[in-house]
Amino acid sequence: MKDRKHIFLLMATGMLLFGCSQTKESKEKLTSHTATEIISVDKEYIIEGNSIEGFKIGDTYSEKSPELNYEKMLSPSYTDEGIDTLNMVSVSDKSGKLFDIVLEEMTIQKIWIESGRCKTKDGISVNSSLSDFTKTYPDFEIFYSYVSDSFWASTKSLTGVQF
Repeated sequence: MKDRKHIFLLMATGMLLFGCSQTKESKEKLTSHTATEIISVDKEYIIEGNSIEGFKIGDTYSEKSPELNYEKMLSPSYTDEGIDTLNMVSVSDKSGKLFDIVLEEMTIQKIWIESGRCKTKDGISVNSSLSDFTKTYPDFEIFYSYVSDSFWASTKSLTGVQF
């Protein structure tokens, strides 16, 4: 029994000494603040007509801004005729993916918006509800594709734009 008390006392003393042995320098290392880069996720990109961030359907593709990242890729596309391969460029910023550009040769054919930070001047984005879209654009049309089993909406107010 006496041995157990000695072992317990020895362990408690060791823990106390270890805790008190922290130097001021080592405590400062634990609590020091290092500079971190602050990334703003508030930047919004405006969809105007059939363009966004200087990319316009029908124009020749070129990289527009050094603040954006561009990743060229091939992507499968399912059509009535079967599977097709699309030449695409995925565009992102520090906060994530924004949109995909579909190219035929070097001409922009389509722009697929992927981020809610891309909005029309009326505030409609891919995250907007169908109700918000139809209230904002009363000339809306809704389409369905049995190939992709998906719906999308468009408006004559935004030529070439679909949600």
